[in-house]
Order: sequence, then structure tokens, then C-alpha cells
Amino acid sequence: MTRNYFIVLSTLLNLAFSVPSAFSAQVEFVEIKVSSGKIAGLEWDREFSKIESVFSGNANQIKLKLFGAYRRIGWNLQFHHQNLPTSGNGVFSLVLPLEYGENHFVFEAYGPNGERENETITIAGSDGPSRLEANRPRRLYFFPGLAISSVSTKQTDFGNYNTLALTPKLSLNYRLKPGVFDLGLSAFSTTYQFSKTTSAKANYIGFNARLGYLIPAFDSNWFLSIYGGWYYTTMVVSNRSFGYVDISGPQIYPTVRYVMENGDAISAYLKFSPVSEKLSLMNISNREIAGGLGYIWILENGQSFSLNLDVSNIILSRESKTVENDSVSIGVQYGI
Repeated sequence: MTRNYFIVLSTLLNLAFSVPSAFSAQVEFVEIKVSSGKIAGLEWDREFSKIESVFSGNANQIKLKLFGAYRRIGWNLQFHHQNLPTSGNGVFSLVLPLEYGENHFVFEAYGPNGERENETITIAGSDGPSRLEANRPRRLYFFPGLAISSVSTKQTDFGNYNTLALTPKLSLNYRLKPGVFDLGLSAFSTTYQFSKTTSAKANYIGFNARLGYLIPAFDSNWFLSIYGGWYYTTMVVSNRSFGYVDISGPQIYPTVRYVMENGDAISAYLKFSPVSEKLSLMNISNREIAGGLGYIWILENGQSFSLNLDVSNIILSRESKTVENDSVSIGVQYGI
């Protein structure tokens, strides 16, 4: 059984580093066409205006960052009946959500004596609507990562085993229904150990699968998800003198995320999983409790980089023996 989980972990790690470029957020220069009307003095900057895929909450959205200039003295430029603020030289910018295909936006200008002018512009990707369609929000996300982990294992008839290890991690998220249901997989392994306190060597491996529901929040910057799923972990010990083998169980996994105005986010999670060894009868006192914090930077290409802190405590009792495992990890992840 342990060998099978090695295969799963290896497969997930290989997938993370062989993701095709189609999963990457794309950026397209925008083509602006005046389809009807004309506002005198209104200019559009075709070089800097662009269509981009922007991370917002739990999904990517296609948005237009539109740059222009309007320097007509005594006149006000409006969009959706609101004045567009301009800098001292009349330059302005506007971020607009886009639908697939052609998009039409109406601007109005009002003069000092009640004059009114209208202009409608049409936006599509540089090669027409098909390029905009290619920027459809993605559903599949990969998060390869690397952490430094401090792990301590105590066993009644053995003593303590402490190690400092390099831990590759991988998470995969698939939006079953964007903004509603989310499927997550993750795996880790303490591949390389910098130090250990005994001649024996222990490698810690973990895997979990979870399905989550995004709970609607009153504040659009806050996102709360409740996950449920299955958790598995094992220890591979060189002389089999201590530790646990093939423990697993159900899990509940709430997560919260706060998205800031610039798109960066702060996230936190808790996890509780009653576990048993080798599918034996469960005892609620045998469990893992874990939690973590993360700060996520959204990069210009729509991908992400995060700094994460994770802590975990596992207790497993069997016959006259008790095994307790504590771990603290600090790591980084890159969102593809």
C-alpha cells in the first residue's frame, strides 16, 4: 500500500512541472474600435490598454484595463453616468469586466451649456473575438511548492525522533463550478533531511483529497469555504523501530481568504481528521489537528506566489503504545 502512495506522489509532482502553457494566464493587447458616435477630443491609448486574466477570489476573470485622455476644457466625460477622474494632463484609466466575444461600451461627454456627445467603442482581442474566447477563465490550477519542516515523533517504547527536512509539496485545485464547488488534492514528502537524532531515518508522506463549498459572504473581499474529504499519511522508517504506517480517515477542512484591493490575499485554514491505522476501527482520540496561514501575491502574468506556515499534531494510540507527531513547516508555493 505504501508503494502505491509513492506512485501517486511521484505522478502529481511530475504533472506539476509539465503543465502546458495553455494553463497560464494570458495577456493580450487590446484592439479599440469606435463603432458609433464621436466625442471630440477623446483619445484612446491602444499601446497600454490591454486585456488580462486577473485572479479575484476563487476564480480568474477577464478584464480590460483601458487608458485614454480627454482634455476638453469645461466638459465632463462620463461612463455609466459617473464622471471619470483625470490627471492634470487629462489622462485616465478604467478597469472593465469583459464577456466572451465583442464588448460594447458607451461614453458620454457634457459641455458647459448642456451640450452632449456620445461615443460607443467595441473591444475584442487583437485577433478578434476568438482570442478573447481563448482567455476564458481557467478551472485547473497547480501549486508546486517547497518547505523547510521541523518534525518530532515521540513513541512510548522508543523515545524521540527529531528531524529538519526539505519538503516538496504539491496542491491541485479544480473548479467544478467556479465560485461554488471546488475539488482539491495535495501531497507532500520529507524528501531530504538535513539532520536527525537517531541512526534510523524516517520519511513522512501525506496525501489528501477534498471537496469544498464556497459559502456566500456579506463582504465581497471575504471568501469562506468548507471542505470535506479523506486524509492519508504514513512513515517510512529504515529499521521499522517506531512510527505509524498507513493511517487515514475523513477530514473537515474550513478555509478563509481575504482578498485585498490590489488582488493579493491572506488565507488561513484548520483541519481535523479522526484517523485509524491500516483501516482499523476508528477512535476519536486518534486524530490529526492542523492549521496554517498564508500570504499570496498575485503576479502580473496572473499567476501567484505565496509564503505559508503550516503546523500539525497527530496522536495515535494502539495497545500499550502511543505515537505523537508534531511538525512545523515554512514554505513557498507558485501558482500555475
